[in-house]
Amino acid sequence: MVSKIKIEDNENVEERAALSKKMLERRERLRKEMDLRREEEIEKSLTEIYRDADGKRIDVNRMNINRRQGFVFWFFNVLIFGLIALVVGLGIYYYLVYGKTTDSTSIGLEIKAQEAVTAGEEFSYTVEYGNPEYVALKSVSLELSYSDNFIFISAEPSPDVGSNVWNIERINPRSEGKITIKGRIIDRAKSSSVVLAQLTYVPENFSSEFKKETSATISVRDLGFETFFDYSNTALVNEQGEIRMDFKPLPNNFFPDFIIRLEKSDNFEVKNTIVSGRRPNDKTPVPPFKIEKIKDDASDSWLVSKLEKDESFEIVYRIKEKVADKEHVKIRFEEEVGGKRYVFLEKIISLEVMKSDLNLSLIMNGSQSDKPVNFGDKLNYSIVYSNKGETAMKDVVIMAVLEGDFIDWASLKDENDGREKGRVITWTKDEVPALAEVGVNKSGSIDFSVDVLPFAESDLGKDFKIRSFAQYSIGSLAGKGGATSTVQVLSQDNRSNTINSLINSDLNFKEEVRYFDEDNLPVGSGPLPPKVGEKTGFKVYWKLNNNLHDLNEVTVETVLPDGVQWDDRNRTSVGTIAYDEAQRKVIWQIGRLPITVFRADAEFNISLTPGEDDKNRIVVLLSGARIKASDTKTGSLIEKNSQPKTTRLEDDEIANMSSDGRIR
Repeated sequence: MVSKIKIEDNENVEERAALSKKMLERRERLRKEMDLRREEEIEKSLTEIYRDADGKRIDVNRMNINRRQGFVFWFFNVLIFGLIALVVGLGIYYYLVYGKTTDSTSIGLEIKAQEAVTAGEEFSYTVEYGNPEYVALKSVSLELSYSDNFIFISAEPSPDVGSNVWNIERINPRSEGKITIKGRIIDRAKSSSVVLAQLTYVPENFSSEFKKETSATISVRDLGFETFFDYSNTALVNEQGEIRMDFKPLPNNFFPDFIIRLEKSDNFEVKNTIVSGRRPNDKTPVPPFKIEKIKDDASDSWLVSKLEKDESFEIVYRIKEKVADKEHVKIRFEEEVGGKRYVFLEKIISLEVMKSDLNLSLIMNGSQSDKPVNFGDKLNYSIVYSNKGETAMKDVVIMAVLEGDFIDWASLKDENDGREKGRVITWTKDEVPALAEVGVNKSGSIDFSVDVLPFAESDLGKDFKIRSFAQYSIGSLAGKGGATSTVQVLSQDNRSNTINSLINSDLNFKEEVRYFDEDNLPVGSGPLPPKVGEKTGFKVYWKLNNNLHDLNEVTVETVLPDGVQWDDRNRTSVGTIAYDEAQRKVIWQIGRLPITVFRADAEFNISLTPGEDDKNRIVVLLSGARIKASDTKTGSLIEKNSQPKTTRLEDDEIANMSSDGRIR
């Protein structure tokens, strides 16, 4: 039994061993399969990882492998980043709050004022200040400096010190303010007044003071009235002379009351004054306008009151003796404000003092003083002589001297047929019998005229001035007892006043009314000739040409006749053209016209709808235009007028072929 069991046990052991071996082999095989699969998955993952954006495999030999950082690394990185962000944030905060306070130029300061005013006109300007920063300004002070010709009237708000200092104290962040100043400028035309503004301040959290400055210039456009001086620039010793002032107030006159003051030597004696033709004993009613002598003034001064329309003032004077060849007189127009006198017009008159028995005066176009003329003008001369001596003068010779490149000697007209030679016209007793003997206190006159030549382009470079004076000589003096002596006197004392005439710029104006333009194209509309009850349109052309001098304040105006209507279609090469409906006036405002602008053009449309009363009549379309300009060289006002234009369309040749201008 025992043997049998042992045999069975040996058999079981062998079976178990074989089974165990199979299991081990199977396990090994499974492990290998799992390892293989794992390797394939890893390979697949690595393949996906090591490919670029285009799907190509990356060369791992050239790869930089970054190892994963630990907790400490990230902790310190976050800490450092937070500190940097905190510092940057604090920097931005301090920059926004305090960073700009050191930039003084960022503070706003501006003076807003008009460019020009009339002398004496009350006006206002504003000083604007602002703080664009994020920090307040303290210890703020604004100080204005005015020119001597500025008169302070008031300000809003009122100044804290005098008339020019404001203690603002504080300007909050991002805030602004302004001060309005009202005043007047009294000074000569074309002068200027400068105002300087200075703002001082200290930014909060600063100890340094900053300063900002600005300025503005206001010019004096005009005086509000015009004054024309007329006088002889020669004075005969112990004989009366006159200085005449003609006043012409304009609509913007701010000097109804002012002072006229003379600055002169004791040798110049004021004998009398004549106000607007009223002599001292005139019994007619006294007008509102007055000129009265200021009695308590050491100098010769007069107070002018109520200058509201054209008036005149004449000073009658006498030169006591000849102490020099010239006597100078300064005439000043002033206004007194607060005890201070401001000069707004000054005229210096230089008189040639002559000591002669024959008083000789030259008058041109009604004036003895210098007077600008135009090309083509007629110059009407008159020589007035008078014997102021104690004896009669025999064989008197009177000469007129006219110097200039633009005298048209061919146009000379002289009823006495004086002899003309070398720019001198001479009259003796043969031409003027009265010159054979001029008795004591006897006087006479010689009249003649001559034209100014027109301008031509070849005249550029010539002297555009005419100088005129008269002179005399005496053949003999009839003394007491019939004794005579022959003398020839051609000294300075034997001359009349000299008239210097600058020639104004060659300004020409042309006006045309057309239905067809210069190219024969229609620019009008409606029936031609015009018909009753139907509208006909016309085009108006204005053309200006200018040579020699720059012009200022150039304007062209015309008033439309009744029945003629303005059409808003217009064009200008310079300036602007407008229509004043209330006055029915067309105004071309050019302003300054330099000689570089040789030609200026304007055009506009008008229309006419004739009524039954207009039938078979020629109707006026334009009553004539008036051009005004100020010559910058001569200082003269140039005025010209055009002729009226009618439905005959005088300037339109094509229209004239089919129309006589009569309304159908």
